[in-house]
Amino acid sequence: MCKTLKILNLSCLAFCALFSFLQIPTAVDLSFSAIWFALVFTAVLGYFAFYTLQLKSNPRFYKVANKLYEYVPYFYLIVFVLRRSGKNSTSFAYDIICVIVWIIVSVLSFVVSRYFLSDKYFYKKNTGFKKPVVHKKTLGKKAAKEGLEWIDAFVQAVFAIILLNIFIFQLYVIPSESMVDEFLVGDRVLVFKISSGPKFPMTKVGLKDFKKYERGDITVFHNPQYPDTKQKELKNFYSQIVFMLTLTKVNLNTDEFGNPMADPLVKRVCAVGGEQLVMLDGVLYRRTKDHPDFEPVKEDSKWANWNLNELPGATKARVKFIPFTQKQYESLLETENDRRNFDINSFASEAQLLSNRFSRIVSQSTAQKSQKLRSDDVKKLLSDEQRDVYNLFSDNESVVNLLLSSPYASAWFDAFMTDWISSTPSSVLNGKELYGGDMYSDSLFRMNLMIKQCFAKLIIANSKAILSGNRDAIWEMSEERKSLYSQIDKLTLYMALNDSRNMMVFPPNAEDGNPTYIPEGSYFMMGDNRFNSLDMRHTYKSYRTSLMDSDDYSVTYSSMLEPKYVSHTQMLGSPCFRIFPFNRMGPVHSMRAKN
Repeated sequence: MCKTLKILNLSCLAFCALFSFLQIPTAVDLSFSAIWFALVFTAVLGYFAFYTLQLKSNPRFYKVANKLYEYVPYFYLIVFVLRRSGKNSTSFAYDIICVIVWIIVSVLSFVVSRYFLSDKYFYKKNTGFKKPVVHKKTLGKKAAKEGLEWIDAFVQAVFAIILLNIFIFQLYVIPSESMVDEFLVGDRVLVFKISSGPKFPMTKVGLKDFKKYERGDITVFHNPQYPDTKQKELKNFYSQIVFMLTLTKVNLNTDEFGNPMADPLVKRVCAVGGEQLVMLDGVLYRRTKDHPDFEPVKEDSKWANWNLNELPGATKARVKFIPFTQKQYESLLETENDRRNFDINSFASEAQLLSNRFSRIVSQSTAQKSQKLRSDDVKKLLSDEQRDVYNLFSDNESVVNLLLSSPYASAWFDAFMTDWISSTPSSVLNGKELYGGDMYSDSLFRMNLMIKQCFAKLIIANSKAILSGNRDAIWEMSEERKSLYSQIDKLTLYMALNDSRNMMVFPPNAEDGNPTYIPEGSYFMMGDNRFNSLDMRHTYKSYRTSLMDSDDYSVTYSSMLEPKYVSHTQMLGSPCFRIFPFNRMGPVHSMRAKN
């Protein structure tokens, strides 16, 4: 055995032993198994590489030693991660020492396995060993040997790719249509990771992130919707291994319901640190400390896709979900125009007239009259869920029957139609100021009134039909009803799309009313396909909210808006090249102009 191999062999085994003992556990949990896996592996490696090969000068099992050396970096990386999976964390300095030892072990094992123990060089560099006579193998043994070699090559390739994925680049398959038309479902893109400061799994040890993302950059990042825990990171690491070993057939990275986790995500940077945002009617606005007034982000219109019906034919044919027709999109724009031009002061007078009209109609009902016009019983007549914009119209007949059978009908309807007036400043009523002080709150305030206006007209017409004994009139399509139902359809459609079309002020103002801003080094992301993108505007669980906070009888709707920003520590890299499909192969254009 040559002197160089002896030195390298002893050095590598010494560092392997050091690495193993560095995995000493501090708690009896999953991390406790790390040191035992490491010690057993090191002992087996020492037996074949030192005792048999070096001490006994027996080259019979040099291939076993060589194969173990080839797996040293991968096996110890798994042990490294396993040690950090317990409840007790390790210090940054301790992690650095372990990483340095792992790197030394990986380099030494690579040199030993590739240049001293490989079939090509072993007998050339170790002239003291006599090369044995190779006997012809039977067909069965030959097939078994080739099969094992293929499996070995596959497993090593998987681990090599995982190392590349962690530190250099990763192949990412686009899973959804949130980035149409830049990316389509099934696109394969390479994500460059070095500039984003990749880290060793379960630690903060790694390269420094030197890339500063700009508005318009497409990025891949960890989904902040999921808690950043050790268990999540550990599951993500081992699921990558299983995912690759099973040729992408088994994905263990699932949520509590067994659904694949939407992590990581690929979205576009739409805002950077130092900005406060609001979005209305598909226009993103921003302001900064130096520019306190909200101004449109002009660049956002370059990549924001609001109407997929306008896509080129070839691209549109590959899009599986188009949320609405061209006619519905035009209806959405009409609703926005109606909302902007809605006369609040005029409706305040109309609301009282509609209340009086309903009161006269229900006076025909045999239900007792209410004596306490603003009692708690009046407020409870219709729950928040029953006042949902969709339920108010879809269950309108049930609402009518409930009102007509209640002694609080007139009182509730009057409060529903007019209580908002007393809580609204005169400057808002006359159109001089925005309700809530911002355009988003003002838009919901106006939608609340527009929905109440339609609901009142419908409830009056249906109450009149029921009390007159002509219940079938509810389903008659007069021109007046057709016009009313058309307006109702537009309003319900718009509220169903509100969370994709608009966004409240983010980050929210401080309690004293002063604006707050996205922290430096953090970013706000959205998908280009705005109506089909669960992004940093949204949470994954819906909640019911009122359209007007100061209105106790406000219309409600089910929302998923809960904006959040992404820290630079969650950034994984930038898609740089699309490799599939071949007819769309080429560089990814971050700041592309819309076709």
